[in-house]
Amino acid sequence: MADGANLGLTPNIETAQPSLGGRPSIFSEEIADTICLALAEGMSLRTICSLDGMPSRTTVFQWLRDMPAFRTKYTQARDDQAETMVDECADIVDDGTNDFMERRNSRGELEIAYNGDSVQRSRLRVEHRRWYAERLLPKKYGTKQNVDVTGSVTLEHWVLESLAAPKNVTPAIEGEARVAGSSGDPEGEPEA
Repeated sequence: MADGANLGLTPNIETAQPSLGGRPSIFSEEIADTICLALAEGMSLRTICSLDGMPSRTTVFQWLRDMPAFRTKYTQARDDQAETMVDECADIVDDGTNDFMERRNSRGELEIAYNGDSVQRSRLRVEHRRWYAERLLPKKYGTKQNVDVTGSVTLEHWVLESLAAPKNVTPAIEGEARVAGSSGDPEGEPEA
């Protein structure tokens, strides 16, 4: 994933809490473009909004509601973000840097051991990115199901089948047909 430094952005390291004062709340094309570029590079909106000079997430959500042009750019940036995450999957899978580690056995000898935690973390990272891409771009990355339907149904066949099906209606009572099991109460209240 991208970090803010690659995009000319710096995180607000001085405080653990995001600054509530001084955040831009008036829309500007420059800030909107920066947000969309950072999203497309793989940063989360939460991370982007924690950077100095960036608006709060609430402000971004308001812009999305109020400004169709920004909403279009943002949607495209999210699609691009999904593509970035798919690209990252290959990098994560191919990186075996921490799959094995050196450790000392019970005799004090140095040995190479499988690092299951690292492998599981890599698997989780890939699965999350895959899940995200499936949700954002379901036509491209979603699970495809092909349904083949063969045969034919004619109107005559359908009508005959529906006439032959058992009816769930009792004989008319005081001129009204009543569904079996219903109370007959016009308000739909169950009988006591």
